[in-house]
Amino acid sequence: MRHLTTGKTLLLGLALLLPAAAIGAEPIERELHVIVEFDAEQTWVSKTEEYGHQHSEATTHQRYELRTRLRAEPELHSRNILDLDKETRLKAKTIWLARQAIEEMKASGGEVVIPTTPEQKQAMSRKMQEQQVECGGDMACRQAVQMRFAKLFAAAEYPEALEEDEPGTGRYRYFEPYEGCPVETRVTMEMTTEGVHYSERTQELVPFKETRSADTVNGETEVPLCERYLAVIDAKDDRDPMYIENFYLPSAVGETVRTEQSDPVWTERKTESQPQNAFVLGWVTQQLRHGPTSGSAEETISLHGPLNGISRQSGNYTHGEAHVKMTWRFEKVDEDAQ
Repeated sequence: MRHLTTGKTLLLGLALLLPAAAIGAEPIERELHVIVEFDAEQTWVSKTEEYGHQHSEATTHQRYELRTRLRAEPELHSRNILDLDKETRLKAKTIWLARQAIEEMKASGGEVVIPTTPEQKQAMSRKMQEQQVECGGDMACRQAVQMRFAKLFAAAEYPEALEEDEPGTGRYRYFEPYEGCPVETRVTMEMTTEGVHYSERTQELVPFKETRSADTVNGETEVPLCERYLAVIDAKDDRDPMYIENFYLPSAVGETVRTEQSDPVWTERKTESQPQNAFVLGWVTQQLRHGPTSGSAEETISLHGPLNGISRQSGNYTHGEAHVKMTWRFEKVDEDAQ
């Protein structure tokens, strides 16, 4: 297939692809609302830098709630950028990024040459690095630069993608974040850990108790949380049309109190970010990856890492499980208006 190399030719291809009905049409908006709740218990033996050899038993109750909105343009795409097959998904995403790059070129005007030679691609990589350095510690700026150049690299690799779609093949609608997209979160947790550890301070085994508690509303993240979400709706699947890439939440900030029954009794209090359970959040992601636009799920899952989030240097986990319940809804904000 012929590779297109100039901005004028690429823009012409894009203009032919855009359906006339999509011009000026209102975007479609859906709200994603997810509630996750779980009770867990775990016993483990470990060695950590802070507390040395430790035998711990922990229980916890935690609840996560997310509400945010995503928007999609009315036109349907022929590829699913969240396809369950890795290779198919990667190709679809790359082509999607390429088309976004061309749309942005069209909006900015002028002639843009897509880099195709190794020298041109190396120059583009250097330019991306320079712009990221200019962002300094601004993570939102660095992410925007990375995404902008990812689109340009995609256009360089798949310029022929503009010629592939045939009329009537569209079925997937891409729901993305938008400027000012709203997001509401709440994370609550209570955790109690008890056990014994070898104290370097007293040179003996010391019983301890650690409690963690938090109730965080709209916790802060480096990048606005709604901007992390991406969803796809299959317009031709009435049963399981929804695909969501990943499930994200801010961590809760709360109080950690640790008491050791040494002589004298030693207590430490601190306010800090509380651990999220990666195994629970991974299970939630799997439930949302593909399914109906609303539903519920419940399962008892195994835990393979400490509930309190302390990294294991050595040791083993003898028991750990969480009973998880969740509900979700990803539906139009106003059924009558959409």
